[in-house]
Amino acid sequence: MFNLPLLYIKIGAGIALFVGLLFIGHSVAEHWRDQGREEIQVQWDKERRDTEIAKWEAIQKRNEDNAKLVLLYEAKNEEIRGEYERRIELQNRANSRNISDLLAAGGLRIKVPTTVCSGFASQATTQSTGLDNETSSTRLPEQVESNLLAYAEERDREIIQLGTCQNWIISHGFYSP
Repeated sequence: MFNLPLLYIKIGAGIALFVGLLFIGHSVAEHWRDQGREEIQVQWDKERRDTEIAKWEAIQKRNEDNAKLVLLYEAKNEEIRGEYERRIELQNRANSRNISDLLAAGGLRIKVPTTVCSGFASQATTQSTGLDNETSSTRLPEQVESNLLAYAEERDREIIQLGTCQNWIISHGFYSP
């Protein structure tokens, strides 16, 4: 009737065929998955390279823009520096002219009353109704005079420097009046 060994061989062959088909199916599926992974990896690598190239190009463009801005700012700075030096020179000339006029007129002077109150304040004294009839002027000591003039020159330079700094801030766009 039945040949038992032949049946075992047929069952074994069926199982082997089934396992072979599973293995082939799995291999084919795994092959397609690997191929998909490779395609996705290639696409991802390309996007990554494109992103890196775009970043590099953006950095290069920004560096070029920065270099142009530096040149522009340097030109503005030179213009402002020239204007500052011109204003300082004009102020120095004006100061020299004013000082020479002042020295020709007798230097810096202060008004000193000709009569000095010496005594009790309750004593009655009569004074002239004129404004400066009883005052005279005296020249300041030379050291005080030179110190005051030097102080005034320093303040003039500071005022010019402040104006120049304000012009620099406005010309560089940090503040708009």
